[in-house]
Parts: sequence; structure tokens; C-alpha cells
Amino acid sequence: MKFKFFFSVLILSFSLLLIGCMPAPGKPAPLPSEQLPAEPLIGGQRDEHGCLGPAGYSWNETVQACVREWELDEGQQKAAGIAVKHVGPEYATTIIGVDVARCPGCFSVRLEKGEERIPYTVTLNNWEVADIPEPQDNFGCKEAGGNWLSEYNECEYGSREWCEEAGGTYSECESACRHDPDAEICTLQCVMVCQF
Repeated sequence: MKFKFFFSVLILSFSLLLIGCMPAPGKPAPLPSEQLPAEPLIGGQRDEHGCLGPAGYSWNETVQACVREWELDEGQQKAAGIAVKHVGPEYATTIIGVDVARCPGCFSVRLEKGEERIPYTVTLNNWEVADIPEPQDNFGCKEAGGNWLSEYNECEYGSREWCEEAGGTYSECESACRHDPDAEICTLQCVMVCQF
């Protein structure tokens, strides 16, 4: 008796499984994977403005740049528009982030220009540009194999030849703690630095 009951439940379960795998009436059965149409891989496609749609960026006419609409409120969009106008709109200009400061109309706008993705930061105070933005690596430090420190306007570990060609002042042995005079522990190592 138990065997018949178990066997009946097994057949009923198997039947339901088969019915569930059948396509719904009026819908075609799925194609085997080798017959599926080839779709392009997403990731690097840009639209006519240079926006990376697969990454969530779309063109914003007011800002004149590629933005992620859901990341910016009305004030941040206004700040981004001011920053883009200041550095000059260009193909593939993308707003990376807009940080709100504590005063009215105060923002820090991070953006990248062009397909080269040159980074800029524009600071606004009371809806006006507070600084003259320059590319954060406007001397080619990274391309020369160095580490750009924008807050100090210097490049670590670039060569002497590159530094002199770029118009900087080369120092062969700077302290690793030169920007932290209150450091309690500092390694004794020389850091090659090109200052601008």
C-alpha cells in the first residue's frame, strides 16, 4: 500500500515537472544556445555624445555632459552645469560625482573630459567657480610612470629627464613624510619628486 502511494506521488511529480517545462500556448519554444542570435557585449559602447549607456550614463542637455540622472538632485545638476561650462564642454565629458559642501551653493564637482578621461575637480562657492581647474595630472606624470599628487602639485617617482622636459623642479631624495610634519613614525627612504 505504501509502495503504491509512493509510486503514485512520484508519477504525479514527474508529470507536473514535464508540464512545467513546456512552453506556454502561443509562445515559441526557446532556441538551443547555439541558435541564439549573437548580441554585442556591453561595456564600452558610447552614444552620439560619448556617454557610456551600459554604465548608466546618459546625455543631460542642461548640464551638457553625461550624467547618472538618479545620482544628482536639482542643485547638483546646476553645479555640474556650471563646472562643465567653466572647463568647456567636450565629447564624452562625464560627471563622476558632485559633493555638497556646508555653505549654500558650495559644491565639489568631479568630472572627466574626452575619451582620454582627463580628470578635473571644480570647486564652487556661492554658485561661482572658486578655483581655476587644471587637469589633475596636467603634466603627464602618470604617463611617465609617476604618482601624481594634485594637492601638492607634484609627481613622485618620475624621471629627472621627464621632469625637466615638463618644466618641473626635480629632487632626487625627498622624505616620504614631507607632507605630514607631525608623523610619529617615518620610513627612511628617498622619494624622487618633481614639483611644479
